[in-house]
Amino acid sequence: MTNKTLKFYQKNNKTLVAQYNSVCSKSVHQDWLEFLPKKGELIADIGAGSGRDTIWLSEQGYQVLAVEPVLEFFEQFKEIKKSNDHKKNINWKIDSLPELNQLKKYKGQISLILLSAVWMHLTEEERIKSFHTFSKLNTQNGLLVITLRHGNSPDERLMYPVSINEITIIANECHYQVKAIKKSDDQLNRTEVFWETIVLEKLN
Repeated sequence: MTNKTLKFYQKNNKTLVAQYNSVCSKSVHQDWLEFLPKKGELIADIGAGSGRDTIWLSEQGYQVLAVEPVLEFFEQFKEIKKSNDHKKNINWKIDSLPELNQLKKYKGQISLILLSAVWMHLTEEERIKSFHTFSKLNTQNGLLVITLRHGNSPDERLMYPVSINEITIIANECHYQVKAIKKSDDQLNRTEVFWETIVLEKLN
């Protein structure tokens, strides 16, 4: 993520948290929920933002690593967590793609990696490097779920063109196979935006 994009999230964090939390995780992610692993397993929510999906996943019985580079999101999340003592199965990490250095100790332990509305912020080089990172972190037969935003950026955030085709090529090189591809409308009713979700399985 470029400094320009990062600064936008830092500056507008309160407005964005309200926007993210205006829709529920179950509705946003309905296309891939059938692939959730067994309860109790470890999930990484990369680009956790407001913590909406992290909290929902923890409520479903998962151990969750919430990874987010924007400190301001983390500060808001801490306030939410104070009033939810049962969220002790959440571990927040200040970190970013493509390296995810804070997650190295979880090598081969993460059953599912979720990237929701993150992929379009990464350059082509960062996307390739990120896949190699995911391959190290996923368990064998672990899953990788990526949601792709299509549509021009409405503000100063940089959003690069992304495609299912590019992902499948990189995935094949990193020993992932495609399990599902879904297309959906925008949950915030933006007519100029649509989404695709790809679910991948690590083979070895």
